[in-house]
Amino acid sequence: EEAGGVAQDQLVQAVVAFLRQPLEQQDSTQQPQQTKVAAALDALAITDGKHTAYLVRILQPPQSSQAQYKMQIYQLPVPQLTNNNNLLYPIGAGDAVAAGTLAA
Repeated sequence: EEAGGVAQDQLVQAVVAFLRQPLEQQDSTQQPQQTKVAAALDALAITDGKHTAYLVRILQPPQSSQAQYKMQIYQLPVPQLTNNNNLLYPIGAGDAVAAGTLAA
């Protein structure tokens, strides 16, 4: 929802759908193995334009396909950036902010 940013339930659904995506691992001594994206991640940084950004910590992947992911979601307010009374939200800055937040 662009007008007010992403709703919490939409955010959780999107994160879970992403974490359940298959990820192919290759080891030079073994056959390729399929696992889930969640096995490779500890956290996700998610931006939403001028709206609140989120940091999602993956605490524990589910033990079965029916179980839920255990995660913590932190809201990261986006500061109002002004220049001569105009709001500035550079296009493409979200990726850089997400990468910097995860690196920190």
